[in-house]
Amino acid sequence: MFEDLLLWILGFILVYRFFSYQRILLSEASQIDRAAMENAAARDSQQLTRRDIYHVAFLLQQKLPPELVPQIMEQAEFWLKSSVSIDQGMEISDVRMISRRDEYLCPGVTYLSTLPIGEHPGEEQNGIALVGKTPVRKVVFTTVSQDQGWSNFPDDHGTDRGCWTWFEAVVRDPTQPVYQDTVRLLQERSDGDITLPPPPVGREVSRNLHALREWKNYSTAWTVHHEDEQTRHWVGTLERGKIIDLTVWARYPGWRNRVRSASIDVYLAVVR
Repeated sequence: MFEDLLLWILGFILVYRFFSYQRILLSEASQIDRAAMENAAARDSQQLTRRDIYHVAFLLQQKLPPELVPQIMEQAEFWLKSSVSIDQGMEISDVRMISRRDEYLCPGVTYLSTLPIGEHPGEEQNGIALVGKTPVRKVVFTTVSQDQGWSNFPDDHGTDRGCWTWFEAVVRDPTQPVYQDTVRLLQERSDGDITLPPPPVGREVSRNLHALREWKNYSTAWTVHHEDEQTRHWVGTLERGKIIDLTVWARYPGWRNRVRSASIDVYLAVVR
């Protein structure tokens, strides 16, 4: 009996991960709108809607005990994806004093922010109430960036050794301003140069390759199943309503972090 149950679980994981068994499921669900299910099955799991995921969970419940369904959906990564992206040049250097015209040069400024966790483009306004307190299962950060392209350490060129330009992920409440808004407010209240307050410190996402002159795509994925315990904790404790900022950093005179574009993908569990 126990072996049969394990076979069921493994079978359904493969079915819903690779969409190779959809026709059989549809034939067993005679009262379900088959056309809608075929349309949903044709999509990648990363592009499923909340309705699609609930529909799949309903089908699984017809064959398995309800308490097993969330585990299968988790293993198959049937998660709702919320994405943001930007394609805009920015260059950050290590500036301690700042004037009005140098507003965006200081390290720690936010380049890209997610929607409040739980909100999803095109869905109802109260969608945030449907996904639980800590729904995040995976976060993927992608940047196209480069180091300043030179250094006095040729042995480190093209490696991640000794590079002082990087990116961090900062979690904040929507009521909190991003760092550049804080700097802007200080500028408005000052008649001249100002000393910068310390920027919010987050968790390092990626670091540019040392003195690489070409634009490079960097991608970092953190999940609740990550091998690193601190990473698992960071993802697993992201609460609905919070915002994730991607901040840009450079340290020491002469170091510059050049950014061309970035995206953040947040994957949410909607079946628990």
